[in-house]
Amino acid sequence: MTIVRGTQLTDPVVYSSTAVYLAEGTTSFFQQISAKAADYDVDLSANRILVYTAFISTDSACLRVVSESFNASAYRTIV
Repeated sequence: MTIVRGTQLTDPVVYSSTAVYLAEGTTSFFQQISAKAADYDVDLSANRILVYTAFISTDSACLRVVSESFNASAYRTIV
């Protein structure tokens, strides 16, 4: 999983991780994956909109059973 500030995988990375889970011989193996990240001192664009994108990939043996949830809050101190 990689989270970037922007919309492209080449944009600044805010969070990146790799997880490997082996289901050895079971047909009912579920794994929830969660992450926390922080992005500090971000310059606002001219339109004052920040965009973050989560890129998540799996191998062909993985079955996604629910949709992903991605929430973000941005704070900036004005001095």
